[in-house]
Amino acid sequence: MIDEMNLTLQPRVLRWARERADLDAAALAKKVGGSTTAERVEEWERTGKLTCTQARKLAHVTHTPEGFLYLVEPPDDQLPIPDFRTVSNEPVRRLFKPEQFRQEYHRHQRARPSNSCGC
Repeated sequence: MIDEMNLTLQPRVLRWARERADLDAAALAKKVGGSTTAERVEEWERTGKLTCTQARKLAHVTHTPEGFLYLVEPPDDQLPIPDFRTVSNEPVRRLFKPEQFRQEYHRHQRARPSNSCGC
């Protein structure tokens, strides 16, 4: 089966994908699931050896286009416009993960009385 084909990718690209997602090895292992451990993630980042299925899961959980994992060097993906938003001197993107933001937003929307009559 092609999903079980072994790959050798660039370890620095795998590390870049994990760091870009702001995950440590243990958090990435938990998100990938199955029998993946933090030690396995660290092994990927040392050797670059993983299966197609593992590469797909890695791309999915780190929100990285799968094709980026096959690059020789990590891409330079700097934001063209600096994000200077802060809350209490902490960058906003470090304070709220997307899922936390959605939960807070929906909780806030449910708590606010609606001004519409529902028509």
